[in-house]
Amino acid sequence: NVTIPNKLNAKTFSHELDSAADRIGAVNTLRVRSNGTISGSNTDGFGFMAHLNQTLPDFSVLGKTALILGAGGAALAVIDALITDGVEKIFLTNRSKDKVLSLVEKYPGKIVPVDWDERTTPISESQLIVNTTSLGMVGMPELDFDLAGLQPGTVVYDLVYNPLETNLLKFAKAHGGLIVDGLGMLLHQARPGFSYWFGTMPAVTEDLQKIVLE
Repeated sequence: NVTIPNKLNAKTFSHELDSAADRIGAVNTLRVRSNGTISGSNTDGFGFMAHLNQTLPDFSVLGKTALILGAGGAALAVIDALITDGVEKIFLTNRSKDKVLSLVEKYPGKIVPVDWDERTTPISESQLIVNTTSLGMVGMPELDFDLAGLQPGTVVYDLVYNPLETNLLKFAKAHGGLIVDGLGMLLHQARPGFSYWFGTMPAVTEDLQKIVLE
């Protein structure tokens, strides 16, 4: 299981990529086959959607509009998963505009670029808001993102898991939003790898989450 900043390097020495890793351009799970070749997979998108579905089983991204903050490796996996599962439109904002524009070209007709200074503008139009940046994490600057236009029932998903409830999630919860923290994605993305290596697909339970938090 490979993490930042090695996911791009992991792709370069994989002899074979699964479809998600090929689309996303990064690898987070490696398997050494019996013939010595290395198979590379990307399970981050799976982890993102699995945790969203577990936390909010009545929410579907099909036909919805999402607002994503950040355009790094985590954002690539989230975008790919959302588009695969039928999201209608994605507003994408990032401090580096070049990364956003490259993704607009990669997914034509799906991504609407938003200047970082205008990042709060699409809030009222979005049913799902995802922070894929490290802003708000312990040791990092706070995420400067005013949720004043948040509509009740909007899902706010923060990939940061330290702290487990970020200021973004606290504000969203206080204003009628449905919140999803980042710990579940971390755990769910590891499930396919565990299955590859040990032949058993584990479940993410409350007890498992408590152990990880200890």
